[in-house]
Amino acid sequence: MTVAECYQYAQSRLNKLGSNFSENLPKYQFVQAFNAMQILWVESRFKVDETNIVRTDEIQQLLKTLTIKPKKTGSNYYEITLPEDYLHYKRSVSFAPCEIFNHLVKEGDINRLLQDEFWKPSVEWEETICTIAGDKLRVYVDDFTLKSVEIHYYRSPVSINMADSFTDVNGNQTTNIDPEFKNSSLIEILNFTCQLLASDTTDQWNYQTLLNLNQINT
Repeated sequence: MTVAECYQYAQSRLNKLGSNFSENLPKYQFVQAFNAMQILWVESRFKVDETNIVRTDEIQQLLKTLTIKPKKTGSNYYEITLPEDYLHYKRSVSFAPCEIFNHLVKEGDINRLLQDEFWKPSVEWEETICTIAGDKLRVYVDDFTLKSVEIHYYRSPVSINMADSFTDVNGNQTTNIDPEFKNSSLIEILNFTCQLLASDTTDQWNYQTLLNLNQINT
């Protein structure tokens, strides 16, 4: 589906819902609502469903791999800055020069795990631990040097846009940018987008409203 087709679908759906937008949905509001909901939809794919399966098959095009040279910013760890399009961590490995698997752990557990013989960094066992804080991936070391870090992650989806008489946040004239998901996924996202737009026109960007509508356990 093109962005124009998505917009037409939303218009029709809102008409069935009896929304105030049923006849004239502002394009900029549709764009904002869709982009907000597609992020929540993507994030819902990482949740474990009732069959203990993480449903990432629908978002494989978002998976990326980058190799980055880390900087030693502490006495026992290196850091890399996460890519600007980073959304969700999948896994990472470090090279020192052998390949070392990075186990992602919670920041609050670091001190305990660094003292644990089964968890502390080890070239011999080709394993170490890492954390994510803010926009940094931190990889811990013992008596070895990291040459590079390979991170596998899911990027943010492409933000749609529509050509209209309005400008974007940077003051640029808008153009059509189509969504990148297959139609079955787009229908899910569009249905939740329409629920958002029809729910409360005076508070439609309230984050709690978005969360309440994000019952995407389909």
